[in-house]
Amino acid sequence: MIKRNGAVVVEVTQHITAKELKAMVQKYVDDDDDSVLISDEYRGYSKMDTTIEHVKIDHQKLYSYREININSIESFWAIIRRQIIGQHHQISLKHLPKYVAEAVFK
Repeated sequence: MIKRNGAVVVEVTQHITAKELKAMVQKYVDDDDDSVLISDEYRGYSKMDTTIEHVKIDHQKLYSYREININSIESFWAIIRRQIIGQHHQISLKHLPKYVAEAVFK
Protein backbone atom coordinates (compact mmCIF):
# COMPACT_ATOMS: atom_id res chain seq x y z
CA MET A 1 0.00 0.00 0.00
CA ILE A 2 1.03 3.55 -0.45
CA LYS A 3 -0.44 6.36 1.61
CA ARG A 4 -1.27 9.75 0.18
CA ASN A 5 1.84 11.24 1.73
CA GLY A 6 3.97 8.71 -0.15
CA ALA A 7 4.75 6.35 2.73
CA VAL A 8 4.83 2.74 1.53
CA VAL A 9 3.44 -0.07 3.70
CA VAL A 10 4.41 -3.61 2.72
CA GLU A 11 3.79 -7.00 4.25
CA VAL A 12 5.34 -10.04 2.61
CA THR A 13 3.00 -13.03 2.42
CA GLN A 14 3.19 -16.27 0.52
CA HIS A 15 -0.46 -16.20 -0.57
CA ILE A 16 -2.81 -13.27 -0.18
CA THR A 17 -6.52 -13.69 0.41
CA ALA A 18 -9.38 -11.22 0.45
CA LYS A 19 -9.59 -11.69 4.23
CA GLU A 20 -5.89 -10.81 4.66
CA LEU A 21 -6.23 -7.78 2.38
CA LYS A 22 -9.22 -6.55 4.37
CA ALA A 23 -7.26 -6.96 7.62
CA MET A 24 -4.34 -4.97 6.17
CA VAL A 25 -6.65 -2.16 5.08
CA GLN A 26 -8.27 -2.05 8.51
CA LYS A 27 -4.82 -2.04 10.16
CA TYR A 28 -3.17 0.68 8.08
CA VAL A 29 -5.93 2.88 6.68
CA ASP A 30 -7.73 5.51 8.74
CA ASP A 31 -11.42 4.75 8.77
CA ASP A 32 -12.46 8.37 8.32
CA ASP A 33 -14.82 9.43 5.56
CA ASP A 34 -11.99 10.77 3.35
CA SER A 35 -10.20 7.42 2.92
CA VAL A 36 -10.45 5.84 -0.51
CA LEU A 37 -8.92 2.56 -1.60
CA ILE A 38 -7.66 2.74 -5.18
CA SER A 39 -6.72 -0.67 -6.57
CA ASP A 40 -6.31 -2.65 -9.73
CA GLU A 41 -8.80 -5.30 -10.84
CA TYR A 42 -7.48 -8.08 -8.56
CA ARG A 43 -10.48 -10.06 -7.30
CA GLY A 44 -9.20 -10.10 -3.72
CA TYR A 45 -10.24 -6.45 -3.42
CA SER A 46 -13.83 -7.14 -4.49
CA LYS A 47 -15.29 -7.21 -0.95
CA MET A 48 -13.58 -4.00 0.16
CA ASP A 49 -16.61 -1.92 -0.81
CA THR A 50 -18.23 -2.77 2.53
CA THR A 51 -15.19 -1.55 4.47
CA ILE A 52 -14.04 1.56 2.62
CA GLU A 53 -14.85 3.58 -0.47
CA HIS A 54 -13.18 1.55 -3.19
CA VAL A 55 -12.34 2.43 -6.78
CA LYS A 56 -10.97 -0.17 -9.16
CA ILE A 57 -8.67 1.15 -11.83
CA ASP A 58 -9.11 -0.64 -15.14
CA HIS A 59 -6.25 0.78 -17.22
CA GLN A 60 -8.19 0.08 -20.41
CA LYS A 61 -10.81 2.62 -19.26
CA LEU A 62 -9.27 4.83 -16.58
CA TYR A 63 -5.83 5.91 -15.34
CA SER A 64 -6.76 7.99 -12.33
CA TYR A 65 -9.63 8.81 -10.01
CA ARG A 66 -9.91 12.28 -8.51
CA GLU A 67 -6.33 12.80 -9.71
CA ILE A 68 -5.22 9.76 -7.65
CA ASN A 69 -3.78 6.75 -9.42
CA ILE A 70 -1.99 3.50 -8.71
CA ASN A 71 1.13 4.46 -10.64
CA SER A 72 3.09 5.14 -7.44
CA ILE A 73 2.63 1.64 -6.03
CA GLU A 74 3.19 0.09 -9.45
CA SER A 75 6.46 2.05 -9.64
CA PHE A 76 7.46 0.78 -6.21
CA TRP A 77 7.05 -2.85 -7.35
CA ALA A 78 9.03 -2.04 -10.50
CA ILE A 79 11.86 -0.82 -8.25
CA ILE A 80 11.71 -4.11 -6.30
CA ARG A 81 11.94 -6.10 -9.54
CA ARG A 82 14.89 -4.03 -10.78
CA GLN A 83 16.59 -4.35 -7.40
CA ILE A 84 16.36 -8.13 -7.64
CA ILE A 85 17.55 -8.27 -11.25
CA GLY A 86 20.28 -5.64 -11.02
CA GLN A 87 21.59 -5.82 -7.48
CA HIS A 88 20.75 -9.17 -5.96
CA HIS A 89 20.37 -11.25 -9.19
CA GLN A 90 18.38 -13.82 -7.22
CA ILE A 91 16.63 -13.82 -3.89
CA SER A 92 15.85 -16.14 -1.06
CA LEU A 93 12.28 -16.29 0.21
CA LYS A 94 13.76 -16.42 3.70
CA HIS A 95 15.25 -12.96 3.21
CA LEU A 96 12.55 -11.46 0.97
CA PRO A 97 11.13 -9.31 3.80
CA LYS A 98 14.60 -7.74 4.22
CA TYR A 99 14.90 -6.97 0.49
CA VAL A 100 11.47 -5.35 0.54
CA ALA A 101 12.23 -3.44 3.74
CA GLU A 102 15.36 -2.05 2.08
CA ALA A 103 13.30 -0.76 -0.84
CA VAL A 104 10.73 0.76 1.53
CA PHE A 105 13.54 2.52 3.42
CA LYS A 106 15.01 3.91 0.20
